[in-house]
Amino acid sequence: MVNQDFLEKVEPYEKWRPLTYATCFLHSTVQERKKFGPIGFSMPYEFNSSDLEASLLYMEKHFTQCALTNRKYEWEAMQKMCCSIQYG
Repeated sequence: MVNQDFLEKVEPYEKWRPLTYATCFLHSTVQERKKFGPIGFSMPYEFNSSDLEASLLYMEKHFTQCALTNRKYEWEAMQKMCCSIQYG
C-alpha cells in the first residue's frame, strides 16, 4: 500500500513521510492489540487496511488543500480525525 510513489505523492516531503510512518505505526499497534481481546479493547472491531487507507487519504487531501489555499496545516484536526475518529 505504501511505496516510493506514495511517499513522493505529497509535498512537503519532510512533513509527509514522517506523518505516513506514524500513521502506519499507529495502525500496526492497533492490529497487535487485537490479540489481547477484551484487555486490548472494550468492544470487538476488525481493524483492517481500509482504516489505514482512509486515514492516509484524509491526510493527503488535507495536505493538498492547505498547499493550494496557502494555509497552515491543522495538526490537531489531523490527529483528531485519525486517532479519535478513525481508530476510536
